Amino acid sequence: MTCFRAKSFSFQAMVLISAEHIMMDQNVSRSVAQRILQTLCKRCQLLRISKGKYIYQHCYPENIPPSLFPWWGSKRKLCLEIASIVKHYMLQTNSTHIISLFAGSAIVEKVLMNIGVPVKLFDLDKNICNIHSILAKNKNALMKCFMESYKTLKTHRDRNLYYKTILRNKTLDTEAKMNVQTAANWLLGTKLSFHGKLNKSSSLVMHKIDKMQTHRVVHAISKSIGSKCSYANAFDVLKNIPDDALVFLDPPYLLKANEGQYHAGDFGVEQHKTLADLLKGKKFILCHRECPTMRNIYKDNVILKLPPIMKLNRVGASRSEMLILG
Repeated sequence: MTCFRAKSFSFQAMVLISAEHIMMDQNVSRSVAQRILQTLCKRCQLLRISKGKYIYQHCYPENIPPSLFPWWGSKRKLCLEIASIVKHYMLQTNSTHIISLFAGSAIVEKVLMNIGVPVKLFDLDKNICNIHSILAKNKNALMKCFMESYKTLKTHRDRNLYYKTILRNKTLDTEAKMNVQTAANWLLGTKLSFHGKLNKSSSLVMHKIDKMQTHRVVHAISKSIGSKCSYANAFDVLKNIPDDALVFLDPPYLLKANEGQYHAGDFGVEQHKTLADLLKGKKFILCHRECPTMRNIYKDNVILKLPPIMKLNRVGASRSEMLILG
């Protein structure tokens, strides 16, 4: 058993691996197959994602950058699993690079960048595009501006007013210049807002000001991988996807009324149906929480089930994450 290597199996084309696959491939009993799986996990060749289900491991904890974005929807808890599946699917489909259409915090994409995968980022939020681009070319200036904004807020005689006028309204103004100062104010604003989301109706969480560990924010900025992030609509980008690209999508969840947290751009059923139509015939991996409606929309695709990330808005049941492969 000590001579086994995950790459030697005849079923490498499969994304999910179970004891049954080992039993058939190596002609061994279930108990031996389970020991083989455990050994390969200890050697960091396989990752266990649920009871009896494993995937090839292509990414490791040291590939995860420090947390910079405080978003409730972050895939950080599952980024190794998702990035490993994306990398393996790239190899299966002979893809040379990733096109990410809903960049957001880009935690999965940055793990992939850390293992040498070329990734092109797109998003429809100018502030998100701005901060990813600033991280790529001017980290030192971003750290300096962030600390200056934080000190100004902390000593301001009306913290709430400064938050509303400078960190929120000015940053979110459609005419705001996308530069280092805007990126610093936006980042500070997200960290001081409810659920880490900055929008026109966001409110300041006062106790977060004095509790903020700015040294951790500065460290996260210094260790983050930046990348040019283009401002574009996902539907438009999908019309011109090259054959050698694998599309990675993490669109907004289909939310119930008591879970609404997205700002003026929630994806409803019709948008998801349009997205599914545009994805037909393309190589893609789409993330979404467990959802019967989404399963119906993508009923002809392979769907992998992953563990839950967290409860949304601490309302309703925690649901498993699923990856839809096309």
